[in-house]
Amino acid sequence: MATLIGYFLNAIGLPQLNWPVVNGALVAPNASEGAQFAAGAFVHTINGVVFALLFVILVWDKLPLPNTSVGNVLKGVIYAVVLAIISAGVLVPYVYFAKAGLDPFSFGIPFPLEQPTGAVYTSIGWKLPFAILVWHLVYGFFLGSLYDPSEAD
Repeated sequence: MATLIGYFLNAIGLPQLNWPVVNGALVAPNASEGAQFAAGAFVHTINGVVFALLFVILVWDKLPLPNTSVGNVLKGVIYAVVLAIISAGVLVPYVYFAKAGLDPFSFGIPFPLEQPTGAVYTSIGWKLPFAILVWHLVYGFFLGSLYDPSEAD
């Protein structure tokens, strides 16, 4: 769901977060657009699965919230906020767009910023880190909703 939300964030005035294309441009920079998308979608999906497993194995039981449906969603959201901070503070400025001269949390964006898709953003400012946060909140909500063991377990 987070990936789908990323495609449509521009409907609410935020930049589109097309992580499969961005990942594809990073892992297969000389491939065709279709091959980049396929490689990026694969990497993006594996990232989502790995981070979900890390949540379940290393994080979920360490968060001091009740083992209830609401508590588990809050655990997922807390985890997602940490991932958003890492994404906006490190990955986007220093990995995905290393040559764009972004500041941590992407507030000091030189304009225009050309995306791997060819799209050009001319006015982002606070919108990119906020879009990253929204994207991760959706991921965390569904992560916590899906991993919801009962107290009896």
